[in-house]
Amino acid sequence: MKYTFELETRSGNYRLQNDESWKLLTEREITEKDFTTSDVCTLIAKQEIDSEITLDGNTWRLNPTESSFGDSNQAYYEIYAHRRIKPLTPSIEQLRATIAQGDDKINNSLILNIYGFYELRDFSTLNLSFDDPTIVHRYETFSSGNDYVGQNAKNDNQLIKMLYKTSLFFWLGHLQNGKTNMYFENEIEESLEQIINDINELKI
Repeated sequence: MKYTFELETRSGNYRLQNDESWKLLTEREITEKDFTTSDVCTLIAKQEIDSEITLDGNTWRLNPTESSFGDSNQAYYEIYAHRRIKPLTPSIEQLRATIAQGDDKINNSLILNIYGFYELRDFSTLNLSFDDPTIVHRYETFSSGNDYVGQNAKNDNQLIKMLYKTSLFFWLGHLQNGKTNMYFENEIEESLEQIINDINELKI
């Protein structure tokens, strides 16, 4: 699996090239001039915060830590995975086991990683200033002391099904376009059955 490295702007997405220049994308296919890597550390090291870059005559603020409503000169890193083989669909049983092992004394972030496995990460260890290509989807943080993780949560079938449906919705999107590091906490309108069917029918 290889990754491409992009900047999202209001003018469109720019992809990093092998010569360190940025090219405005007109299609998502990889070309020989595109920078690609399988090294996650390289992708994280390339990301800058609160700096500026000029592309096609426009100056953009890279990953600003502070912004005001209506700011239109911001650019954010996006990392896309390019797979050769369709991976297995994430398992609801592995999700349930992950929730069961959670420590309700800390704030937990439920992660669906690039390999299709669920993790619970201590929210205090996450650096949200960077685009993490190991994450496909991150659910809203579970505040400590609310039984969102642990044995009670494991046995809450409504909670588990909701978490599973939400994560599979983003897994489907990831398989369709390669996007990583997605975050969304709202309810998904599609049924779980429809999402699974769409995943099964998808060709890579």
